[in-house]
Parts: sequence; structure tokens; C-alpha cells
Amino acid sequence: MRLFVAIDLDESLKPEITKLQNCLKGYSGIKLVEPENLHLTLKFLGEVQEFKLNDIKKILSLIEFEKFVINLKGLGFFPSEKRPRVVWIGVTRGEEKVRKLAELINNELARLGFKKEKDFKSHITIARIKRFSGEIKLKVLDLLKTFGDKDFGEMMVENFKLKRSILKTTGPVYYDLALFNLK
Repeated sequence: MRLFVAIDLDESLKPEITKLQNCLKGYSGIKLVEPENLHLTLKFLGEVQEFKLNDIKKILSLIEFEKFVINLKGLGFFPSEKRPRVVWIGVTRGEEKVRKLAELINNELARLGFKKEKDFKSHITIARIKRFSGEIKLKVLDLLKTFGDKDFGEMMVENFKLKRSILKTTGPVYYDLALFNLK
């Protein structure tokens, strides 16, 4: 099973994000993240054997963390805007809390043998660039000018989820395996 831990986005934030994604429609080599799949990854676990599932759920259920507000703002690219592979929206308000929650999850799951991640960056992936071209480079620069400082709204983070990803030819399909409420 391919697993990850994430915060799902409120439905109220998705229309503004979809407007940005619409600017990328029609470009060959760009794969948009479906609105129902928009999330903030806290920890990617990768392929996990099914017998480990209950231990993962137990560890995650013991995590205590207070609810907090995040604000989604700005646009960025991994690894860089000169050679983008991933287009993302950043987190401003609440970024420190997202990082601390991700670090806590990372540390706890390391007890089960999962690799500790370094250099965590709070973000919501909205598109992946499969084939880079001059046309796409111009579009990326245009997006930075238009949406580089755009405020996409805020939401209360009340929980996080353990999710399963099944890769299909049309794109990934995500399934919630467990929900963990914050205090």
C-alpha cells in the first residue's frame, strides 16, 4: 500500500485554487492535481506492507497537537522557477505549526523504521510539469507575476489523515484510512 499523512483542504479554498489551475490548462506536459486530491502532505510513507497499518494508526492516534489556522498564500516551484517540476501554493500563517506537526509525525513514525525527512516545506501541490518547454517557461514567469503574492484564504486545521494512494493511468486516487483529531 502506498501511504501518506496529510491535511485535506477545506472545500471553500478550492475555487480560488482552481482559477489558478485553469491558467495551466491546455499546456502539453502539465498535469493538474484534481480538486478532490488537493492536500498538504505532512509525511510520505511510500510503499508499506499491510501488517504495519495498525502500528501506524496507533502511533498517529497518540499524537497530541492543538488545532490551528493556516493561510494559503503565494506561488512557488520545485526545484526552481528556472526548471520547475512542481507548482505549489505556500502556507504563510500557521506555517510554523504545520512544520512542528510534520516534525512530530516524522519523529514518531521513525520509531517504526520510517526514514526521517529533512527540509520539510509546507505547500500544496497544484500541478506537476512533465515536459518543460520555452512556452511553459513563459507561462511560469507569467504565473509568478499574477499569483506570486495571491492570498488563497485560510482554514482551521482540526485534523490530519492517514491516506492511501492508488496510482492509475488517469492519475492517483486517494482513500482515507484514518482520521486523527487535533485538540
